Amino acid sequence: APGIPHAKTVLAAITAVAKSAVIMVSPYGKDVTDHIQSGHGLDELVPLNQGTLPPSSGNPLLNTDGSVNWTAAFEATSDKIEWIIEPFIEKGMTHSLYGIPGHGKSLFVMQSVVHHVIPHHHVLYVDNENHLTRVVTKRLKSFGMTPDGLGSLHFYSFTSLPGLDTPQGGAEILRLAQLHHASLVVIDTTSRFVQGPEDKADTFTAFYNYTMMPLKREDIASLRLDHPGKDISRGTRGSSAKLGDVDYEFSIEDSGGMYRKLTCTKGRTENISKSDAILLRKHGITENNDRFWHEWVYDAAQAAVSDDTAVLDSLGLAPDAGRDKVKTALAAAGIPMSGPRMQAAIRARKT
Repeated sequence: APGIPHAKTVLAAITAVAKSAVIMVSPYGKDVTDHIQSGHGLDELVPLNQGTLPPSSGNPLLNTDGSVNWTAAFEATSDKIEWIIEPFIEKGMTHSLYGIPGHGKSLFVMQSVVHHVIPHHHVLYVDNENHLTRVVTKRLKSFGMTPDGLGSLHFYSFTSLPGLDTPQGGAEILRLAQLHHASLVVIDTTSRFVQGPEDKADTFTAFYNYTMMPLKREDIASLRLDHPGKDISRGTRGSSAKLGDVDYEFSIEDSGGMYRKLTCTKGRTENISKSDAILLRKHGITENNDRFWHEWVYDAAQAAVSDDTAVLDSLGLAPDAGRDKVKTALAAAGIPMSGPRMQAAIRARKT
């Protein structure tokens, strides 16, 4: 900014006579006049270099001063996609998941993390939304988990973290992620971790600059959970700047029956395409069962087959039961099922 060189000149001139002096700037990328006119106060100014990124400590693609190591970057470039959860969470990328309260955002993410991620990666999970013993541990038990199986899940409940739209908050979340060697950081829920107004673009510009960008720079994937606005088709609640900050945005909806639906509403790359929808079949039906999990079903036909195989399972039929035994059992139970559906279910149970 044109004002910074002048400020440095003034600072140099008064350093000899002043006891202490520091250049203060807006954390929102504005000059101070714009900062004040946007409704921000002088108490929100930060020292000039406070929000700058330190030299990388863990990214092999960067030099010690933080600049890109082109040789390493070119050698690491590959058409192979590195998934944390396929096809939902990609290594080193930023993700957002939103849905109406009660539609299973936290439930789905926690189940996905413990079943698909922590067997292979460390996860930093910060949660200022769900009660630890009345919700979190109850769900973990329903997923079939025990304390011995949670060594790679580094969970912080109702933390006193500074806002993640501040330099202090961003620095602390990065410190924790690096401390635990996390490949993924989960933030539940976004609105609980910001100090600024949720409907102001400055809040999420700062959130990206101080939290999302440093994590991405270190090749650490992030997933933040969010609530939708009054019109769910228009995405997350609050500033539209939220959408610009993420590589992938997803919505989750609960049909009230056997399925939840996960839909990609924004994809920065072709690895996950916008409008891709995945049905999540609920096994165990409620989270109070001894074993609750989601089966990823990629199209409606597959979902129908999955439903029919569950019917045959409920009748106590052996996995290799043939057409005659299946037909007899269905008739005895009074359950209608067409021939093509029955044959598809029989084939699926044998594979």
